Formats: sequence, structure tokens, C-alpha cells
Amino acid sequence: MNTLHMAIYCQSSHPDADFIAYQRQGILSVIGRCAGSDFDVRDYADDGYCAETTVRPAFQRLLLDAATGAIDCIAVTDWARLARSASGVQRLQGYFHQCGVLVVECRVREGVLVRIAA
Repeated sequence: MNTLHMAIYCQSSHPDADFIAYQRQGILSVIGRCAGSDFDVRDYADDGYCAETTVRPAFQRLLLDAATGAIDCIAVTDWARLARSASGVQRLQGYFHQCGVLVVECRVREGVLVRIAA
């Protein structure tokens, strides 16, 4: 069985290391229950960067890694971490689909996988 190369993307508009850690831990908890243990995790976090802009260092690395095939799946707590507008979400969905990367939205509070979109 091949190892799943998963990206965890966390974002906070204002510097808040605790909120970034909360997102990461929640995503890992959900993914651990759903994907088992055969996955490799890459962390991407933009602490203090607004999701209304694409000018975020970790976000740019995430886009590049998706394009080069370095990741198979991206896990976020909410699509709003990636883009704030509906048009931004649609563009990203198209981009990730073209790259063959699955986006998994994990709701940390409920602790369940709520939506998968490519």
C-alpha cells in the first residue's frame, strides 16, 4: 500500500500560535480516525496572514507542492482557511482538481469529516 502524502493547512488572520496548534491537532485527530496510520504529514501554517489574499508564504508553498505532485491530499478545518470568497474557493477547487489533489474539510468541533472535494 502506498503512503498518503497529506498536507495540513492552518491559517489565522492574527498571530495566534494556540489557534494554529488547535487546528492542527483537531485535523490530525479526525484524519487519524479516517485514514488510519499510513500517511505522511506536511505542515503548512500562515499565522497572522489574512485568507482574503493569496500572498501567504505557506499557502504559496502549498500551491507549489500541489502542482509538483508532492502532496495527495490537503486537510483544513474549513475552506475559509484557504479562501474567503465563493469565487476564490471555486478557483482553488479547479486548481486542486487539475493537480489531482483532494481537499478534505475537517470540522474540529464536531470531530468528523464533513466534506471531500477535489
